[in-house]
Amino acid sequence: MNQTTSSTSPWSPLSITTFRWLWLATLVSNIGTWMHEVGAGWLMTTLTTSPVIVALLQTATSLPAFFILLPSGALSDILDRRLYLMSGIIGMCVVAFAIAAMTLFGLINEWSLLLLTLLLGIGAAMIMPTWQSIIPEVVPRTELQSAIGLNTLGMNVSRAIGPLIAGQLIAYAGIGAVFVCNALSFIFIITVLARWKRVAPETTLPPERFNHAISTGLRYAKHSPALHATIYRSIGFYFFASVMWSLLPLIARVLLEGDEHTYSYLFSSISIGAIGNALLLPRWRKYMNNDQLITASAIVFAIGMSITALVHNHVVAILALSLCGAAWITVMTCAQMSAQTALPNWIRSRGMAVFLTFFMGSLGIGPIVWGSVAELTDLPTAMLIASIGLVLATIFSRRWPL
Repeated sequence: MNQTTSSTSPWSPLSITTFRWLWLATLVSNIGTWMHEVGAGWLMTTLTTSPVIVALLQTATSLPAFFILLPSGALSDILDRRLYLMSGIIGMCVVAFAIAAMTLFGLINEWSLLLLTLLLGIGAAMIMPTWQSIIPEVVPRTELQSAIGLNTLGMNVSRAIGPLIAGQLIAYAGIGAVFVCNALSFIFIITVLARWKRVAPETTLPPERFNHAISTGLRYAKHSPALHATIYRSIGFYFFASVMWSLLPLIARVLLEGDEHTYSYLFSSISIGAIGNALLLPRWRKYMNNDQLITASAIVFAIGMSITALVHNHVVAILALSLCGAAWITVMTCAQMSAQTALPNWIRSRGMAVFLTFFMGSLGIGPIVWGSVAELTDLPTAMLIASIGLVLATIFSRRWPL
């Protein structure tokens, strides 16, 4: 850790050199990632109109985490976290260049796009617990909540900027250019990690073996009521809320009869709503605790999704989806903070891996369900069923307070 600060400002972690550079590098990389998401989603709608196959793109991104996160969390706790991160990101960079090359040369189809997206999902799952775990290494505990908030804010800033850039690039340079930009965005973060002089936290515990590390992580998670509550509340929200990301390309193309600009505007409106609410979240915390915030967010999300399903108007959809983005960021921040504070450093990667396994599993399985419902019925019906289910699941999961 380069320096500490006693400030309570939400921006104070940026005064810590290591955190600042990692945050900037992550911001650039995430802009590329969200550009890729828009490009891949729009490309898939040009390759097929099947809601199931379009939704499978979100599954390919998220579901690998369900199977990989715990082993990757164990490796992160055993190996040097900096080198582990670099290895995973370099692999993702190679896959990103492969997607760009195949698209530019006209070799891509819906199945190869799904396969390469799956490989990117595997890479993201391999490094996800490590990203979560290094935050407490580079900021003091007093700054942890602000650092998590900044990371979440950065994610949503990139989610707002990336789609807007992608929409313009698709219109004027083609989808291949979007994938090239994503591949290049990995280079900055690889450079920052290569220059990071990480000092591993001191520990008196002996090094663990891989299998023992996994079993220890599962055993700790099994006996952690605080982690259980976080997992249950997250599943109750994200399984149903995944309908938004999985069907968003079809909402833009089919429901609103729009083009790539429509899709990028919808994508960005979600993030703009999230950014605005992230800045207001400290104020909400003065009046509501985590349970109340998550419950209120679920209701707001359900209202926004229902309006989008029922009123097929571009402006209304942008405003309604911004409400959904505001709700999404609130639940994500509350859940991450709950999980982080429930875990000691020696097992944090594995504990976060267990939490993220269920989080990403919900985002991976949900799209299959909602894509199938949309194929059997229609888009508005799938969105309304998910909204009703979200409210009911959130009320039921309140029996596990954070």
